[in-house]
Amino acid sequence: MLRRKHILLLLEWYDYRIHRGVAEVARENGWQLNCAKSSSHSEGILNNWKGDGCIALLNRPQTLDYFRTHKMPLVDLGLGDHTLPVTRVVTDNDAIGRLAAEHFRDHGYKDVFALTAEGIKMYEERLQAFITHMEADGGNVTVFDSAGRRESKVMKELHNLAQHGVVKWKNSRWVSLPSKILRPLR
Repeated sequence: MLRRKHILLLLEWYDYRIHRGVAEVARENGWQLNCAKSSSHSEGILNNWKGDGCIALLNRPQTLDYFRTHKMPLVDLGLGDHTLPVTRVVTDNDAIGRLAAEHFRDHGYKDVFALTAEGIKMYEERLQAFITHMEADGGNVTVFDSAGRRESKVMKELHNLAQHGVVKWKNSRWVSLPSKILRPLR
C-alpha cells in the first residue's frame, strides 16, 4: 500500500481561491495537506517540516533563502523574480486580459478606465494583455496611477475629469466622451 503524501501549502500572501484549488487537488490525490496559518513564521514551519513536498506562493527573502539551501520538492505558484530552479504553475495572464477585453467589447464598451498594477508582475501582465486586446479590437484604455491611492481619490479624479468634459456619469457608470479621450498611459 502506498504511503499517504504530506504536502505543505505555504502561501506568503493568502488567496482563498488558491487554497481551495490546492485543497481540491490534494483531496483528489489522497494527500494530507498542511496549511500554515501565518506566513510570518515560514522559517519555523519549514525547519520543522518532515513532509513530502511544498506548494508555495513565494514572496519573502527568508523563505527563498531556505529553499536555496534545503532540498525539498517544491512547486511555486507565483511569478516572483527569483532564480530558484523550481516548477511553476501560474495563471495565463494573457488569456485573462483577453477575456476581460472581450467581456467589455461584448457589452459595448470601447473606452474604459483601469488602475495601474502597482508593481505586481501578475497584475502588470494582465493589464498589458488587457490593453493590447482592447486596442486590437479598436478600443481604448486609460490607465490611472493608483500607487498608494484609495478608491475615494480615484473617484475624485473622475469627478474632476467630468467637470472638464472628459467623462460623465451615465446610467450608474462612468463613460468617457469620445471626443475628449485621455491618451492611455504606458
